Amino acid sequence: MFSWFSRCRVWVCHRSPWQRWLLLLASVSFVVVALGGAGRAWDRHLERQMIQTLETATGVAVQLQDLRINPLRGRIEVTGLLLSNPPDFSPQPLVALDRLSLTLHVPSLWGSGLHVSRITVHGLKVRVEQRLQGNNLAIVLNQLDQFKGSQGGSPTAKKTFKIDRLILSEVEMTVRLNVLGELGAEKTLTLTALILADLTQDTLASQLRTALLAEAQRQLPQLLTPSPSPQPSVPSPP
Repeated sequence: MFSWFSRCRVWVCHRSPWQRWLLLLASVSFVVVALGGAGRAWDRHLERQMIQTLETATGVAVQLQDLRINPLRGRIEVTGLLLSNPPDFSPQPLVALDRLSLTLHVPSLWGSGLHVSRITVHGLKVRVEQRLQGNNLAIVLNQLDQFKGSQGGSPTAKKTFKIDRLILSEVEMTVRLNVLGELGAEKTLTLTALILADLTQDTLASQLRTALLAEAQRQLPQLLTPSPSPQPSVPSPP
């Protein structure tokens, strides 16, 4: 081993300066490519784990286009997340997410509380359907509550978190009420942008609910106002 290393060192020393630079560049490129390949393999493994966990927790099929994790920078990016509807509901997804990015303070991973500096959610679509057999969102939330209860654990041991900024953009919530079969009414609430700051595990749900309800009340009169019927054209007199 030592003699092999010595021969390599002698061989490198006898190269010209530009050859040494090329050799160094090739070595660095090889290491970067190798680490990048290992990182993508790890991301793919985490993708499968995330899909499996979400399917178990929600009881519906889950699709995930891409998951990227950079542990050194504390960044997580999720792209193309779909949660299917429960059985006996429409084939359209219950939840469709274009992109989510999360940036956290890495040292907080080893502390008692998780510190997230920024969460950005873009292109979130939620479809709520009310049918005779129930509500699709309520069914999934009940399944999620059962999953949490099956995990056990003491509530006092729950890890706390703090979110500096939560940014929502291009959010749509569609509510459909089916009266008979596929007959019913459907309305869509659109949220262009929403920014919340200084959130914790105790205030996240309440602040988000308050902001969404305020936006719904603002848009409700417009949603309930029927669109004017097109007037038939009257031919002009000759």
